[in-house]
Amino acid sequence: MAIPGMRLVIVEDEAPARERIRRLLNTVSDVEIIGEATNGHEGLTLIEREQPDIVILDINMPEVDGMRMLEALDDPPFVIFSTAYDHHAVRAFELEAADYLLKPYSAERLRRALDRVRRQFAIAHTASSGDSPDRIPAENGRDVELVDPASIVVARIEESVVFILRDDGEQLLHPGTLQQLEEKLPSGLFLRASRKAVVNADAIISMTPTDEGGLLLRLKGGLEENVSRRRARYFRARLND
Repeated sequence: MAIPGMRLVIVEDEAPARERIRRLLNTVSDVEIIGEATNGHEGLTLIEREQPDIVILDINMPEVDGMRMLEALDDPPFVIFSTAYDHHAVRAFELEAADYLLKPYSAERLRRALDRVRRQFAIAHTASSGDSPDRIPAENGRDVELVDPASIVVARIEESVVFILRDDGEQLLHPGTLQQLEEKLPSGLFLRASRKAVVNADAIISMTPTDEGGLLLRLKGGLEENVSRRRARYFRARLND
């Protein structure tokens, strides 16, 4: 499967900073700037409308700051924070930011941040893998089972608890976060459907467009899962490959 070029938006309230980011990105061939916003409200609207893959996000902005912006997004893109202050870094990574750049940063530092996003982007969307993945620990009552990843249909997070649904109808608990589970799964087999679900591509029976621009997946075992609008194009590419 060919991975589409990464689409990026800039959310920054200072015009000189936006101009500098544009200059630094001019030499990056696989990143397309598709929009800019000057405050948090504009940024939320822009991200919801354009569904970018990456946002370079300032933290200190009037009214809605970058942290509150990220917290407000149900299915955020990869976020690279761009700020003059280092004391937000811990909170940024708690919110699963891809990187945290301290102003003024160099073109090389931005390229390293984009390289990190590319690796995460590839893990989330690559459709081929020759890995022989380890089995995944999961709880079944008082017992701990080692689950074959190929038997997992979908993994979901509900109220901070990660559930693994297998093709035999069993529902197990994973003792970790959804991100930790995703990192253990073979990237060519599993795709992130939304902030709250990871789906086995081989378990997809059909997909139907939704009115919101996403997809409804019908999976093995009579299960269903919604794909967010931002991620829908990767599922189409994966299934049409």
